[in-house]
Amino acid sequence: MIPSKEITDQIEQTVRTAGCLIEDVIGVTDMKNKEGHFNFVTKYDSKVQSFLIDHFRRILPEAEYWCEEDGYTDEPSFDGYTFIIDPIDGTTNFICGFMFSAISVALAYRREIVYGIVYNPFRKEAFIGKKGEGATLNGEPIHVVDRPLSAGVSHFGCSPYKAKYREVSLQRQQAIAMASMDLRQMGSAALGISYVACNRCVSYASVHLYVWDYAAGQIILEEAGGKLTDMEGEELQLSAEASVLGGTEISHKECVDIMKQYPLPAEN
Repeated sequence: MIPSKEITDQIEQTVRTAGCLIEDVIGVTDMKNKEGHFNFVTKYDSKVQSFLIDHFRRILPEAEYWCEEDGYTDEPSFDGYTFIIDPIDGTTNFICGFMFSAISVALAYRREIVYGIVYNPFRKEAFIGKKGEGATLNGEPIHVVDRPLSAGVSHFGCSPYKAKYREVSLQRQQAIAMASMDLRQMGSAALGISYVACNRCVSYASVHLYVWDYAAGQIILEEAGGKLTDMEGEELQLSAEASVLGGTEISHKECVDIMKQYPLPAEN
């Protein structure tokens, strides 16, 4: 069930307002480590998430929550609406004052993502996807231009939280880099996927993400005409963790072929 325009407008305004909580913060020193290699959280992650949940409860009182912080990480029932929230995607960037981070919010209805917004408050850019209605950047429609890797730059996440995957990730990055105009590693999955949707990048890949990293970007990219799957090219199942690969029809197939050449190490 796709929410009404009134509801999605309220969600967008809430996310934009939440951006005001972080847009003037340049560098953070009071971060804490979470589980995983170089996986950080700051007081601003919790502050933004609390703000969003408080306001979303007024917009959709019946909704469940699946979020990165503060006790919302367990998978919900998906009986109705579910907000999937990453309050600051690109926390390491935020800590370092890199100013390339985003608030990422997806809304699912019974396991189907029906709306997503990825908002970078530092650039005042809101990427939005609505099921069956297309994708926009600050209200203007965006459409993927189908082209090969050689016709654009690729964005590749280097699996910072899963050290055992980094060697294979680097091998895959090298292969993608050789096939592309150039390679970018910008530190935000939500923005990386959205950048494919608006043709700033030709592909995005990351060996390990959580659902809140990619859910909003998924509907934005798909509604713009691109593809987002796991790294084997199979449909994403809205699971807690996944390897993610996005691109145009052509670049996506090229990336899948490259990934097969560098298999991931087996789980222990």
